[in-house]
Amino acid sequence: MNRTKLGLGIGAGLIAIALAGYGLGLFGKKDPREAAREQREELLETDRENLARAGASEEEVRMALMRLASARDPGVLEQALKRAKDPSPLVRSAVAYALGRFPEPRSIDVLKALITDESIDVRRDAIRSLGTRPDDERRKFLEALKNRKGQSPSEKLAVWEVLVRGDAQGKYKAEALDELLALARSGEGGLGTQAMALLASRYRGEPRVVALLKERLQSAPDLGEKAMALNYLVVMRDPWTLANFRKLSIDSSNPELQILGVQLLGRACPQALWEILDEKFSGADASPQIQSAAMGALSSIGGQKAAELFEKWKSQGKLKNPALRPLVDAVAERLERTQGRPGRCDGTQPSA
Repeated sequence: MNRTKLGLGIGAGLIAIALAGYGLGLFGKKDPREAAREQREELLETDRENLARAGASEEEVRMALMRLASARDPGVLEQALKRAKDPSPLVRSAVAYALGRFPEPRSIDVLKALITDESIDVRRDAIRSLGTRPDDERRKFLEALKNRKGQSPSEKLAVWEVLVRGDAQGKYKAEALDELLALARSGEGGLGTQAMALLASRYRGEPRVVALLKERLQSAPDLGEKAMALNYLVVMRDPWTLANFRKLSIDSSNPELQILGVQLLGRACPQALWEILDEKFSGADASPQIQSAAMGALSSIGGQKAAELFEKWKSQGKLKNPALRPLVDAVAERLERTQGRPGRCDGTQPSA
C-alpha cells in the first residue's frame, strides 16, 4: 500500500471513529437547555409555516397562534388580526388569546369586537385576554363589563377572574364575593368548581368561603370538588376540618379521597400521624397508589421521625416493589438531607 492510500485509509478510519464517538456520546452531549431551545425553535418554525400555508387545519392554526403569541413572535400579531373573523370559533378564540399578549391599540379594538362574538367561548376568551395586560384602558373596559346585561355565567366568571386578579386594594371584594358565591352554587358543573377555586385562592379566610368549602366537602356530588375543598381547608388549617380529617379522608369509603388524605398528611399533621402512615403503607390491602402517596407524604414531612419510619420500611423489605423504585431513591435522598432536623409536623398542634 502506498503512502497516499495509507493516508486515505487512516483518515477514513479516524472519521468513522469520530462519527461513532459522537453517536455514542463519547465526546460529550449537547447541553439539554440548548437542545430544548432548538426543539422549541423548530416547533415555532413549523407554526410559522402553518400560518402561511393555505391548507393548514384549524387545530394547526389554533396552536400556531397560541404558541407564537406566547413566544412574542413579531409576525404573529398580523396573522392574528387577519383571522379575527375566521369561521372557526376555535381559531377566533386563539386570536383572542394571541391579541391579549400585544399592547397595540389594534389588538384592544379587535378584542373589544370579539366580546360581542356569536360564540360564548370566544367572548369568554376575549375577556380573559383583555385582562392579561394591566393598562388603564383595558381595566376601565372590564369594569364596565361587570354590569353588562345578558352575559353568560362563563363570561361573568371571566370578568371577575381578571378584576380580582389585579385588585390589590380590595376595591371589588364585597361585590366579587357575592357574585362568585352565586356562581359557585349555580350547579353549572365545571363553572361552579372554577368559581369555588377562585374564591378559595383569593378570599380563603372569608367565613362565607370557608362555609362554602365545608358544604362542598360534605355534599358535592363531584369528587373533584370534594378533593379541592378538602385541600383548601387543610391548607387554611380550618379547625373543624383538622378535627375530622381522618373521617373525611383516610377512613373514607372512596379510594381517591383516601389517597388525597394520605397525600395531605404532611399538611394536616394529625395526632396519629406516624401510625396512620405506617398503617396505610404497610397494610395488606395497600395499593401502589396509596403507597406512593405515603412515600410522598413522608418526603414532604421530613425530619428524624420520617427518616426512622423509612428505615423501618426498608429493614422490613417493604420498599422492594419495582413500581416504587424511582420514588424510593428520591425519598431516600430527601430524607438524608433533612435527617436530624425537625420535621414539618414537629411542634404542630395535633388534629384528630
